[in-house]
Amino acid sequence: MRLRQAGPADVPAILHIMTAAYEALADKSLYITDDEDYIAAHIAAPSFILLAEEAGVPVGFFLTCVPGVSDNNLGHYLGFSEEQLLQVAMMDSAAVLPEYQGRGVMGAMFRAAADRAGEDYPYLLGTVSPNNGASLHNFEKCGFTLKKRVVKPNGYQRLLMGKFREIP
Repeated sequence: MRLRQAGPADVPAILHIMTAAYEALADKSLYITDDEDYIAAHIAAPSFILLAEEAGVPVGFFLTCVPGVSDNNLGHYLGFSEEQLLQVAMMDSAAVLPEYQGRGVMGAMFRAAADRAGEDYPYLLGTVSPNNGASLHNFEKCGFTLKKRVVKPNGYQRLLMGKFREIP
């Protein structure tokens, strides 16, 4: 498996992976999909999308969002100051094609995204459904801990997970 940064030409493949993973779920509340505009907006820095490929075929993606002070910054749930909000990177959206799940693709993407984002952003945040054991396990394996239980604007219950490093 190879990980690389996605570019604008990869948006259709990312949408295909997202749709296939979502359609394979028995419980659709476990995953919230995004649209093409959202994906395209996060290809460019400071946000980024990692694409996992197997033999040149895209099999998974991991979107890391740098939201600034926008309303969707998860730091608002924690009462972050404006200065702190500007230092947040969010582990936003990820999916793996159903036929590649269970092979460690998600874990590899998660570690790479958290390592890369953590170089520049001391506050790494993300949400996960309390019923999504595999994703929760990946958060915990990467050193994230439960910060708060939240209800997203769509009404879904989520666990707000975070990994913070000291700011010099």
